[in-house]
Amino acid sequence: SPTSVVSEIATDFTVEELQVLLRAASRFERVALIGQTPGRFPSRQEIRDWVQGGMIEEMGRIQEISLLGRGFFQVEFDTEVTAGQVLARSPLRFEDRLLFLHPWS
Repeated sequence: SPTSVVSEIATDFTVEELQVLLRAASRFERVALIGQTPGRFPSRQEIRDWVQGGMIEEMGRIQEISLLGRGFFQVEFDTEVTAGQVLARSPLRFEDRLLFLHPWS
């Protein structure tokens, strides 16, 4: 069962390794945003172009874009500040489309 697999995996980590994983997850929650756009689902490159097109160049960089399915994607930024600045500008307009970004919650 999935629960037993998680239990087996969790027991293979030391306390220190679990603390590192928790810190990484906590940071990730602050630098990644969930996005959605109405209509046809865009490609990873279109998402990158939209987000960067809606940003001021010196605000920061995108580290990674992940397609999550069901019309959602995740954009990971280089810093919390960048993620916050981009979130404050949501929704972003690129050409004739809107790109909605939301914090992890």
